[in-house]
Amino acid sequence: MDDEDDDYHREGAADVPSNCDLCVLSDQRIFYIHHPTKRSYWEPPRVSWGCPFGLPYGWEQAIDSIGTPYFIK
Repeated sequence: MDDEDDDYHREGAADVPSNCDLCVLSDQRIFYIHHPTKRSYWEPPRVSWGCPFGLPYGWEQAIDSIGTPYFIK
């Protein structure tokens, strides 16, 4: 895991809901356990994911060669 990934997870850990745990594997990879559903996730289960464009988490906006915006999931 590089420093950028580490910062991402350290920052995300502050937003982990109380019914989730942050866990670290022996190889330093971080994952999250959501106890009510008994599921695990690599991405932090943040209470609220923000985006400067107001897009849902996982979506991106890009511009094509003629200037028309399009969206990527």
